[in-house]
Amino acid sequence: YDRYAVNWGYRIIPDAPTPEDELDTLDEWIVARADDRMYKYLPQGGLGVSDPRAQTEDMGDDPVRASEYGMANLRRIVPSLVEWTTKPGEDYTDLAEIYGEALGQWNRYVGHVLTLVAGVHVDLKTADQDGAVFDGVAREDQKRAMGWLAREVFEAPVWLNQPEILARIGPNGGGFAAVSRRQAQILDQIHDSVISTDLEGCVTSWNKGAERLSGYTAAEAMGRHISFVYFEDEMDTVERDQIPALMATGKFDTEMRLRRKSGEAYYMHLSLSLLHDSAGAVAGMIGYSMDITERKAAEDALQESRALLDSYIATAPVGMAVFDSEMRYTNINQSLADINGVSIENHIGKRPRDILPASLGLAVEKR
Repeated sequence: YDRYAVNWGYRIIPDAPTPEDELDTLDEWIVARADDRMYKYLPQGGLGVSDPRAQTEDMGDDPVRASEYGMANLRRIVPSLVEWTTKPGEDYTDLAEIYGEALGQWNRYVGHVLTLVAGVHVDLKTADQDGAVFDGVAREDQKRAMGWLAREVFEAPVWLNQPEILARIGPNGGGFAAVSRRQAQILDQIHDSVISTDLEGCVTSWNKGAERLSGYTAAEAMGRHISFVYFEDEMDTVERDQIPALMATGKFDTEMRLRRKSGEAYYMHLSLSLLHDSAGAVAGMIGYSMDITERKAAEDALQESRALLDSYIATAPVGMAVFDSEMRYTNINQSLADINGVSIENHIGKRPRDILPASLGLAVEKR
């Protein structure tokens, strides 16, 4: 990338007598590399968003996998820090420094994954280039990121809390207390709803996203049974189907209708995961919810429109049909089926050439 940038900025273009004459050539060089990530550059937080593909100390294309490897490495390193950083006759200055660096690295890995949640891909373009400049991170990638955060952040990282280290540098040495503060910050930084409960279903955390979407403040929600955000019939489904599936597999995804404080219904895509204590036992549940109310409304409107169209076609006094982009029948009324002498069922998925005489069928397809 450095050679590419230097070439673009400083190379002499003999056929261009003025800087303005260089522009076409310079633009061609940019467009030629437009789809190659090796030549992309975007400052972190540039243009008001964080692109998960542009991160400090992350050269890969999968922040979740890279951070999994990073955390695994930290888990190997931290237990050996006392042995590796101390010498007879010296104090624990090096231990405190390196332990603090390990905590900082934990925070960096967390930050890499966090950019995926409600993240935005930015591909800077000129007006003559096709495609969007801003595009949201795929939902599946966001769900993977939330699953990772549930395991590595929302479950207390007790492996960082090494008694052998803290006994030598003090309980606040190296900034371990900052980990707890960072957990709270992450919860509130996530735009969508993140709620955790104990095994009885009582709320143990409630972020600002949950406040915004539900209308309940954290003070109103903490300690209450989570049933207060569900309609009664939905809560029956949770207890009968979702909780058993979650306990069996450790995760569960669904779409649900929930209730705001105002009584208004809204729709969420809900991803549930189990939380574990320091001994590995299941200690609670955490749910990440994305508001899909507008999407559901659009889907319902589309279904209503399709139903209206189907009704119009079915009752039309003349023959009518609907085709897909490949000129295959997707809908046909009885009037046209009678004209063609073929049942409605035998039309679906076929082209006119398969139903009508060859020349007539091809003529219909061309029109």
